[in-house]
Amino acid sequence: MQAVGKAVRKLRSGKAVDEVAAEVLKTIMGEPGGAGALWLCQVMQLCWETGSTPSRWHLAQVRLIYTKGSPTDCGNIGQFL
Repeated sequence: MQAVGKAVRKLRSGKAVDEVAAEVLKTIMGEPGGAGALWLCQVMQLCWETGSTPSRWHLAQVRLIYTKGSPTDCGNIGQFL
């Protein structure tokens, strides 16, 4: 549970993980008694043990981010990993 808590604390506010805002995950992890942290860890453990994840987690929305100049020039697309 400590590793999950550490990873969630590192999330930048204003960002999202699979459409879940970092602030939501931080709130879940900070619930009194650790109930949210326990639930999140159980979900992650189940995914690990079964080797599968919910099908919606397999979807992604990819958007190009233009860094400068004309969007028609492929050299102006940011490369972020």
